[in-house]
Amino acid sequence: MPVEQRVARRVGVAGRGGGLTAAQLQKLLDRAGLSQRGAAKALGINERTMRKYVAGDAEIPRVVELAVRCLTMHPDNQTGAKS
Repeated sequence: MPVEQRVARRVGVAGRGGGLTAAQLQKLLDRAGLSQRGAAKALGINERTMRKYVAGDAEIPRVVELAVRCLTMHPDNQTGAKS
Protein backbone atom coordinates (compact mmCIF):
# COMPACT_ATOMS: atom_id res chain seq x y z
CA MET A 1 0.00 0.00 0.00
CA PRO A 2 1.43 3.43 -0.92
CA VAL A 3 2.55 5.70 1.93
CA GLU A 4 -0.15 8.28 1.19
CA GLN A 5 -2.88 5.65 1.57
CA ARG A 6 -1.40 4.39 4.84
CA VAL A 7 -1.22 7.91 6.26
CA ALA A 8 -4.74 8.70 5.04
CA ARG A 9 -6.07 5.59 6.76
CA ARG A 10 -4.21 6.46 9.95
CA VAL A 11 -5.58 10.03 10.15
CA GLY A 12 -9.10 8.96 9.23
CA VAL A 13 -9.51 10.25 5.68
CA ALA A 14 -9.08 7.03 3.69
CA GLY A 15 -11.48 6.67 0.80
CA ARG A 16 -12.89 10.16 1.25
CA GLY A 17 -13.34 12.11 -1.94
CA GLY A 18 -13.74 15.78 -2.70
CA GLY A 19 -10.73 17.12 -0.84
CA LEU A 20 -10.53 19.57 2.02
CA THR A 21 -12.48 22.83 1.81
CA ALA A 22 -11.15 26.20 2.94
CA ALA A 23 -13.58 26.23 5.88
CA GLN A 24 -12.51 22.73 6.93
CA LEU A 25 -8.86 23.77 6.72
CA GLN A 26 -9.52 26.76 8.97
CA LYS A 27 -11.29 24.52 11.50
CA LEU A 28 -8.32 22.14 11.52
CA LEU A 29 -5.91 25.03 12.05
CA ASP A 30 -8.06 26.30 14.91
CA ARG A 31 -8.19 22.82 16.46
CA ALA A 32 -4.41 22.58 16.26
CA GLY A 33 -4.01 26.07 17.71
CA LEU A 34 -2.20 27.25 14.59
CA SER A 35 -2.30 30.61 12.90
CA GLN A 36 -2.05 30.69 9.12
CA ARG A 37 1.52 31.91 9.50
CA GLY A 38 2.32 29.18 12.01
CA ALA A 39 0.80 26.48 9.82
CA ALA A 40 2.78 27.69 6.81
CA LYS A 41 5.97 27.59 8.85
CA ALA A 42 5.20 24.12 10.28
CA LEU A 43 4.46 22.76 6.80
CA GLY A 44 7.37 24.52 5.10
CA ILE A 45 5.19 26.43 2.64
CA ASN A 46 4.87 30.10 1.78
CA GLU A 47 2.50 32.15 3.96
CA ARG A 48 0.79 33.54 0.85
CA THR A 49 0.06 30.00 -0.30
CA MET A 50 -1.55 29.15 3.05
CA ARG A 51 -3.65 32.34 2.88
CA LYS A 52 -4.85 31.28 -0.59
CA TYR A 53 -5.84 27.86 0.74
CA VAL A 54 -7.79 29.34 3.66
CA ALA A 55 -9.46 31.94 1.45
CA GLY A 56 -10.53 29.28 -1.03
CA ASP A 57 -8.45 30.85 -3.80
CA ALA A 58 -6.35 27.72 -4.37
CA GLU A 59 -7.06 24.01 -4.26
CA ILE A 60 -5.65 22.38 -1.14
CA PRO A 61 -3.27 19.57 -2.09
CA ARG A 62 -3.86 16.19 -0.47
CA VAL A 63 -0.41 16.26 1.12
CA VAL A 64 -1.26 19.57 2.85
CA GLU A 65 -4.54 18.12 4.11
CA LEU A 66 -2.76 15.07 5.54
CA ALA A 67 0.00 17.15 7.11
CA VAL A 68 -2.47 19.52 8.81
CA ARG A 69 -4.48 16.55 10.09
CA CYS A 70 -1.27 15.08 11.51
CA LEU A 71 -0.53 18.38 13.26
CA THR A 72 -3.96 18.25 14.91
CA MET A 73 -3.17 14.75 16.18
CA HIS A 74 0.34 15.65 17.38
CA PRO A 75 0.34 19.34 18.40
CA ASP A 76 3.59 18.89 20.34
CA ASN A 77 5.40 18.43 17.01
CA GLN A 78 4.45 21.81 15.57
CA THR A 79 6.64 24.88 15.48
CA GLY A 80 4.07 27.56 14.67
CA ALA A 81 1.49 27.50 17.46
CA LYS A 82 -0.64 30.56 18.15
CA SER A 83 0.61 32.61 21.06
